[in-house]
Amino acid sequence: MYIMERLVHILKKHVGTLTLEKIIVVIIIGIALLLRFWNLEGVPRFSYDEGNYCDISENTANGRFMWWSHSFAGPAYWNLPLFFIFTAISFTLFGSGIVQARAVSAIFGSLTCYLAYRFGKDILNKEKVGILAAGLYAIDAYALSIDRLALLDTTQSFFIALSIFFCYVSFRSNKQAYTILAGICAGLAILTKATGAFAILIIFVSTLLNAIKGKRELEQSIRSFIILLVVCIITISPYLIFARLSDPDVLQTMIGMYLLRPQRGEAQGIYYFALSIRSNPLIFGFGFIGLIYSIFLKKRKESFLLFPWIFAPTIVLLFANKLPLRYLSPLFLPLSIAASVFIIDIAMQFRFATSNRHVKRRLLCELFANPRILLSVLIGLIVLIGLYDTLNSVGAIFTSEGDYEPQQVAEYLDLYVEEGAVIVGNPAIDFLSKKHVFHDTQTLIENAERQGDYTLHQSLLDDLNYLIVDPQLKYGWGISPELHEFLESQCILERTFGDTDLYRVF
Repeated sequence: MYIMERLVHILKKHVGTLTLEKIIVVIIIGIALLLRFWNLEGVPRFSYDEGNYCDISENTANGRFMWWSHSFAGPAYWNLPLFFIFTAISFTLFGSGIVQARAVSAIFGSLTCYLAYRFGKDILNKEKVGILAAGLYAIDAYALSIDRLALLDTTQSFFIALSIFFCYVSFRSNKQAYTILAGICAGLAILTKATGAFAILIIFVSTLLNAIKGKRELEQSIRSFIILLVVCIITISPYLIFARLSDPDVLQTMIGMYLLRPQRGEAQGIYYFALSIRSNPLIFGFGFIGLIYSIFLKKRKESFLLFPWIFAPTIVLLFANKLPLRYLSPLFLPLSIAASVFIIDIAMQFRFATSNRHVKRRLLCELFANPRILLSVLIGLIVLIGLYDTLNSVGAIFTSEGDYEPQQVAEYLDLYVEEGAVIVGNPAIDFLSKKHVFHDTQTLIENAERQGDYTLHQSLLDDLNYLIVDPQLKYGWGISPELHEFLESQCILERTFGDTDLYRVF
């Protein structure tokens, strides 16, 4: 009885302190959670990399720490462990499955949405910017597409942003405790994915920019950065030492995976950035425009935050030969903030201009005479168009029936294919089917660097029982003449599941 009374007392206390701002933020976070969890099992398609990551996570949950797949004994210490640990905890608490794995990203995506609000309120001192940035991030189609996948990028981006947040809080409050927290978060970002080092790069560039403000600020920034860097190294060192002791070649493998690995495809990073701006003007378009606007036209202090946060990752990513959407995830939050700064500033100009009663009387005539009003109206129209396109993309989450082909293939294999059969297929199906010896599709292919330019792995073909040809193999790499000949001469199409074909080797 006492516990119930205590809970009622706490509830009344917090309800009494609710403001309109807090209510709006709670609604936005609720929308972010709803959009990230709705129909999570079937949309989007359970992807190739997700299958690998879920395998590692489930093995970790079962005590086989960082093992690569269910079929083979081989540690994957070159993958940084934090996401897999989070997902392994989810599997342990709620059972193994696609939803349990994707829920980790969905939760961190929603936390990033809340962090957008805190950046506007606590760092920029503009509650409206924080609310709009959180709202834009909550419904952004790009952010949703990554936050609904069991990949490393959402978790990495959250810890990068949290590190930057604590770094700026530390600089403003001059409290080293926040610097230590920033260093820990930067270490956690790196322990999620090696590109989490973007946090260190962004903070380092910010430190150099502080030289413009004066000697005291520069000295304070350098001292804080050194502390942050030391804390970051201490945070990541235990795992690196453990991985090095477990696998002497782990560091060389990491370098090969992240720096020296050749990319498929011919298109350059600049093409993907241009495509992103065109297809997502609300965030990418207004984000870059807002940054330029803040730096060159308004020369505002938020430029010292947004400039390194946006351009440091951008410059690095533009050197990539191929730029998947998930690689852009560190940019989603700062671009949302930059876009919000720009949109609200333009809206305030419109309000200021229309406060004049003569302008109110002759708005249509003055519209083309006052550039600020005209600009505000044009920006408002573009925002509405971008919002309409964004909501249409979000609508697909609610209207799609979902893609359940991997589950259907796995269920068929478990029911009708003998246990222990050797199968080549997508790791996503490997994760869902535990009764067979699976080989990754890439094991069948010795050279998949360019579409169609690969040969069959003959030693594996001698023992192969089944081959799964899914959309990733059909439309991603493309079926080579060698594989087409093999399917026609030595295989029988046993079953089709939508776009996925199951071939039996005779």
